[in-house]
Amino acid sequence: QHFNKKSVLLLLLVFSLIFIFYPVTGNAINIIAGPERIIYTLICFGITFCFFKGDFSYVAPYLKKTLEWLGEISYSLYLLHPLIWSLIALSSLKIRFVFPLAVIATFVICSLIYKFIEQPARNLGLKINNKK
Repeated sequence: QHFNKKSVLLLLLVFSLIFIFYPVTGNAINIIAGPERIIYTLICFGITFCFFKGDFSYVAPYLKKTLEWLGEISYSLYLLHPLIWSLIALSSLKIRFVFPLAVIATFVICSLIYKFIEQPARNLGLKINNKK
C-alpha cells in the first residue's frame, strides 16, 4: 500500500531535517553510545519507512539507475573504503589529491569487485540452491 505522495515527502523532509539538526552534546561517541542513539535509530526507521511506503515512480531514470548501482556496490563500499582510503593516504601524494583519488578509486574498485566477484558468487549460490 502506498501512502499519499505529499505526506510521505513531508515526513521524509521532517525526519531528514531532524536527523541533520538534532543537537548532540558531548563527544561524538554519544551518537552511538549515548541516549541519542535511540533518537537517531527512530529517525532512521522513519526515513526507511518513507522510502518503503512512498511512491517514487516519478524519479528520473538516470537517478534510479545511479541509486541501483550504489545499492549494488554498497556492501563493497562499506567494507573497502577504509582500506582504500588508508592505502592512498599513506602514499606520497599531496593532501589535496588524497580525498578525490580515494573516492574515485573506491567507486572503481568496488564496481569491479561487484561485477567480477559478488555477482558471480551470488549467481553460483542461486544455481546451487535451485538444484536442491
